[in-house]
Amino acid sequence: MTRTADSPHPKLSDQVLRFQAIAVLFVVAALFILIDPGGRPTDLSRLAGRLHPMLVHLPIGLVAFAVLLGLASRRWPDVLAWSEWTWLAGAWSGVAAIAGGLLLAQAGGYNDDTLFVHRLGGALLVITASWMPWLLRSSGDSRAGWVLGGGTALAAILLVITGHNGGSLTHGPDYLAAHTPLQLSILGSNEAPERLRLGDPDSTTVYEAVVAPILAARCTACHGEGRTRGGLDLRTPEGILDGGNDGPVVLAGQSESSPLIERLFLPPSDEEAMPPRDAAPLSPSGARLLSWWVDQGASFDKTLAEAVIPESVRRILEVSGLGEIRTGVWALEVEPADPALIQALADQGARVQAVALNEHFLSVRCETRAACFEDGGTKLAALADQIVWLDLSRSDVIDTDLAAISSLPRLEKLWLQNTGVSDLMPLSNLTHLKYLNVTGTQVTDEALGAVDHVDRVFSFGTSAAQSAPDQD
Repeated sequence: MTRTADSPHPKLSDQVLRFQAIAVLFVVAALFILIDPGGRPTDLSRLAGRLHPMLVHLPIGLVAFAVLLGLASRRWPDVLAWSEWTWLAGAWSGVAAIAGGLLLAQAGGYNDDTLFVHRLGGALLVITASWMPWLLRSSGDSRAGWVLGGGTALAAILLVITGHNGGSLTHGPDYLAAHTPLQLSILGSNEAPERLRLGDPDSTTVYEAVVAPILAARCTACHGEGRTRGGLDLRTPEGILDGGNDGPVVLAGQSESSPLIERLFLPPSDEEAMPPRDAAPLSPSGARLLSWWVDQGASFDKTLAEAVIPESVRRILEVSGLGEIRTGVWALEVEPADPALIQALADQGARVQAVALNEHFLSVRCETRAACFEDGGTKLAALADQIVWLDLSRSDVIDTDLAAISSLPRLEKLWLQNTGVSDLMPLSNLTHLKYLNVTGTQVTDEALGAVDHVDRVFSFGTSAAQSAPDQD
């Protein structure tokens, strides 16, 4: 190491720079040879490996600073000596980070392909940093700019590749691109982004709508693509059922005995707590939803419409963005009714209105038989997709009019109390019918048999022996 008359800064000799570059190359090679990636980690090696996340940031900062010094040396040549020192400091601190990373990888649970690229990129970055000072010194003034530009570009590329794969190993795939602007995300993806929505509760499963999104947000970074810590993959039903190295993680119907749920409720300081302390925690409401799913039988096929949802869980689902869980006819997609058809039925004497604000489903009230069936029910049938409630109570409708009502497949509630009906057979095909009131009619027990699929049937004051149970 010498000081020149032109510069007060310490300057390494050419021989020292060459030796440093060769030494880094040999040490890196020795680390890859001596540290067995499949070896059994000891407590000491685990401790050293856990230093990797701390050590790895030092060479990144030093290499970036060396690049800036190199660029500045074009105007202020005196800083070039400090650039050489910074490149070498970045290289040797990178060697320490490589050693920690190789020991950390022995714990397992990482995707082999991603880990290979991360290791290779880190090694090349360290070797590039170690050779940059000697290459800059030996290139001469005429080629120094090319060497500096090429080395800077190579170091930047290696930083991005190595950093991206390191992030993917720790936080899951596409870590770097997860929060890029929408336009860039579209350019880098074969699929257009879609807004998460509940879908039809009659066909959307609890797992698909509730469980999978929670696991994807809080668990699959360590137990999914790129990393399967503990041999556990929580991305798919098959992976969940297979469990991890210690056996099953979900016991259907037994949330308190399921390791997956047990670990969610451990104190953050506990080594077995999940997610771990260095990861984003799972909210209490998220843990409650997973517990509810397990207690429900941990089914991957049960739909939201089939699930028993306690009020506490329902409130969590609404706050979590699923909104009201619509079932039955309310989960169906329906187009707005043609205003001309609504007006035509209203002109016949019916009162037609939406069942609620911002709903396309309709409620119809006819105080007389003619208001609904003057034309044989044609105008009523024209609105079959939208009509869900039909009130004919205390009107003069008779059994022959029920054939027209049977053409309303989405009918959910029907009021026929104090009318002239007695035969309910035409209503047997109304699968969405949940409420029927035939109080004060001539309906018999035999007639009620045609509507035994209806949840709530009121038949007080009829010749039937008793009212069907009022079910919620």
